[in-house]
Amino acid sequence: MKLFKYWSIGHSTAEADGRTIGVNCYGGSNESSDDALRCATALAERKAQALRAGKRQDAYLYSDRPLREEIIEEVETCGERTAVITRNAYGSLVLNTSRVLFADIDLPPSALRRKKRGLLGFLTGAQASPPPGDDVLTRLGDVATRELGLGMRVYRTAKGFRCLVTGGTYDPTAATTRALLESLGSDPLFIELCRVQECFRARLTAKYWRCGAPAPPFRFPWPEGDFEPIYRAWERAYHAQADRYTACVLERTFGTQVRTPEVERIIAVHDHFACREGAELA
Repeated sequence: MKLFKYWSIGHSTAEADGRTIGVNCYGGSNESSDDALRCATALAERKAQALRAGKRQDAYLYSDRPLREEIIEEVETCGERTAVITRNAYGSLVLNTSRVLFADIDLPPSALRRKKRGLLGFLTGAQASPPPGDDVLTRLGDVATRELGLGMRVYRTAKGFRCLVTGGTYDPTAATTRALLESLGSDPLFIELCRVQECFRARLTAKYWRCGAPAPPFRFPWPEGDFEPIYRAWERAYHAQADRYTACVLERTFGTQVRTPEVERIIAVHDHFACREGAELA
């Protein structure tokens, strides 16, 4: 898992298009702040060299740079670190697992519109349509049947489904894992993120705009100066709202439910944070 305890920012410059461009890059390390600075400086110089050569830089979230996320808790199974809970760029807690496979499957916009119409029908007393996604559940059941020994816990989310594979553990970088994620219908960008970051990810708490919380004041790592108390105050306000909602609810199980201790541990951690009975999805 490409998750780091220490972060620093490195600086360089590049002459391009007749002007001097300042280049700043974050670098991470699990060794020390000094090592993080060394990595950050090297990244900044590499980016500066690319700019000097006229190459465009990919600034997309799912690039090859490690995610800048604060480590909240490390999860161990039999003395080995098997998962890490982090806080992402927009403030939600995220479970990162080294081998237990998660896959998020978004419903198309047309299905989500039908979901809203069904809710409106329920509120007005009219006939409400069943929850969307029966075709997704059928496909997941087919995959569980076809893949010998594959078990799944399928959760409903605000925009679709989340699949937690219980029948074994997987290498996030392997071609066979990519093929399984594709057969489950996972988003291509999520699949690429799993490969690049060498972990699977599952959001545990609500997105701030869905639960009525304000946006985070800035990203981790904190800017230089006394900024952490500002962020911690936002964090308390966010959880006061987010704790009223749930990230997902268990919808169905498929296949064998024989589980290793590692899978059992991840299920317990995931469900503790992400599943709140009776709460609204967000």
